[in-house]
Parts: sequence; structure tokens; C-alpha cells
Amino acid sequence: MVSSIAPGWVGETLRGSGASVGPFTTTETVVTSFTFTAVGVARYRVIAHQHVRSSVAGDTVQLRLRREAGGTLTTAGTQFDTINQGCLTTNLVAVLLGTFTNVSGQVTVGVTAARLSGTGNITMDGFSTAASKLLVERC
Repeated sequence: MVSSIAPGWVGETLRGSGASVGPFTTTETVVTSFTFTAVGVARYRVIAHQHVRSSVAGDTVQLRLRREAGGTLTTAGTQFDTINQGCLTTNLVAVLLGTFTNVSGQVTVGVTAARLSGTGNITMDGFSTAASKLLVERC
């Protein structure tokens, strides 16, 4: 299907200085989200660039890219990308990328995270030198 909607930038969210999320462990947690109005014939690409760390080296964190109708993202939202990432006690970058189409109206996209294995506390960082980003574009 070819969309008559022009491709382009929809928006972004940036978790910068003083905006870390956590710590959390095995409970899946919404760590970032962005709400916009989708047009059903358009395809959307979502890129999440997240800085992750654990209090214990060797943990594994699971990050999920999700979308949900309306203005609030929950852990029940439709998953459209996932990554299991080994976590260090220093900043580690995880990137998720997904696309979706055939969604109209207000939609919220975002990232959820949980510790998949290990014993540490996970934090999604938001520092001026390690900002976490969520980018949305129409493609």
C-alpha cells in the first residue's frame, strides 16, 4: 500500500539530566512513552535509544517496544520489538527499532523494561551525557 501521507518527523521524547527511571527489578515498568495522532494509511517507525545499567554486573534486562491506543502506555500494550541485553554496572546502550501501520487516532508508543535474570536493580538513565531517546517518524 502506498500512503498519500507525506513521510516526516512526528516527534520525540528525551530523558535527559535528572530524569532516570528506577531502580526496578522483575516488575515490567514503563520507562518512556510518546503520544501522537496516527493516520491509518501511514506507516510509523519508532526508534528507542536507551541507557541501561544494573547495580550488579551480569544481569540481563528485557526491553520491549510497545504501542497502545489512547494516551497511556501500559505493559499490556502491543509489543513490536524486544531485546534481551546483558547489563553492566556502567551505562550500556540498547537500541530498539520497530514499525507499525493501520492504526488511527491517538496512540502511545514507548519502552517497557524488566530484569530478566540476575539479582541487581535496573535503572534506565537520563543524564545530560547519557540521554535516553524515543523517536517517531512517518515513513
